[in-house]
Amino acid sequence: MQSILQFLPLVVVLCLYAAFVRLAARITRASGVGWLRAFQFAALIVVISVLGRVVSLYVGQAPLVLAGLFGIAVHLALGGWFFRDRALAADGQVVGWGGGAKLAGVALGLLLLVVVILFGVVRALLPTMQP
Repeated sequence: MQSILQFLPLVVVLCLYAAFVRLAARITRASGVGWLRAFQFAALIVVISVLGRVVSLYVGQAPLVLAGLFGIAVHLALGGWFFRDRALAADGQVVGWGGGAKLAGVALGLLLLVVVILFGVVRALLPTMQP
């Protein structure tokens, strides 16, 4: 039972990021991005992130700013590649590389916005929770 619970954070991350991808598709007015495609893209991003972490453990850590910029670039490139022919614009045409990258960028922006808000709430509440 305990080994199954170890996968709970991974499942939560997949579900949340799939929801962000679906919301980003609504914001960018892209159709054809169902839950299956959103979960596929979320799983792709999680796998690439885990592989990047494994590589960084063996090679060494890159500077934080450089690693962040590289991660954003990889994220946008994967979004462009994944959604280029899977998502449709409002006019019924495929979104292409640019539209796919835009969709992935909006999803990443939503994720970062939620992370910043959560860190802000935790920092604001932390001083009031001293023993």
